[in-house]
Formats: sequence, C-alpha cells, structure tokens
Amino acid sequence: MRRVALALALSTLLAAPAAAQVPLADIRVGVHAVLPTGDLGDAYSTSFGAYARVGMPLGVAKIMGTVTVNRLKGKTVNIPPFGNVGLDDETVLGITVGPHFSPAPLFDFGIEGGYFSNFDEFGIVPSVSLSLVKFDVMGAYNIVLADPNATWLSLGVGIRF
Repeated sequence: MRRVALALALSTLLAAPAAAQVPLADIRVGVHAVLPTGDLGDAYSTSFGAYARVGMPLGVAKIMGTVTVNRLKGKTVNIPPFGNVGLDDETVLGITVGPHFSPAPLFDFGIEGGYFSNFDEFGIVPSVSLSLVKFDVMGAYNIVLADPNATWLSLGVGIRF
C-alpha cells in the first residue's frame, strides 16, 4: 500500500510541470433557450437545449468544438384542408467545430460548421460568448445551409472549467 501511495505522490509531483507546458482546454457546459426564426418559427415555439464546448487555445485564436441538444416544441398549425394539426416535438443534435478569436480576455467570437441531425444537413453557427469569472454567457445563430428557412437563435448560460 505504501508503494502505491508513493507512486501516486511521485507521479503527481512530476505531472505538475508537464501540465504547465500544455495549454489548458477551454471547457464550457450550459443550457440555452432555443428561439426558432423564419419558417421554423411558424412550426415550433420557443424551446430549450443544452450545450458542451471544448476549445484548444492557439494564442488569441482557438479551435472550438460544440455539441448541442435542442428540443423544439411543435405548435398546432392550420393546414388546409386538414384543419388544425399538432406538430410533434423534435430533438436536434448538433455537432460543430471551427475557429474562435479572443481579442479580449472576457470575450470571444467565432464561426463553426457542422452537422444537424434532424435536418441531415451541414450548417454554420456564428457565435459570441462573454466570460464572467467562471460563468459563460453565449449567443449563437444556427443556419442549416440546405434549408435557409431552418434557422434558430440560441441564448445560453453555463459554467467554464
């Protein structure tokens, strides 16, 4: 048991200088409001979602990867000649990656490209975020390229690690 404790203590002491040489990843997790816009706003109401982001700093720039889960709540719409039809809720998984820039320590902006599950299409996501100590405030505009009417705004808050 002493050997295991000694090995753990030694590895901790030796790992600290090595960790100082590697830039720390920018990790964020949070929740966001999903505000469908355009034609998507006619079919779905304001909803909610969650996000996880990981960025690897490269000076004032970083490569950011994001995974989002968005729950879009279906509205009841009038479709002639069928009358009022209730649309099902949809869950959209987004996986995006792209460059972000941090001109100031508390602020970053970027554009990511990636895949949106329910649309089976590629899209782009321009976004901005503001760091308040360990809190993250973010805004993103999701655009599905194959269907310009499939757009939504995400406004979220989270924690930075």
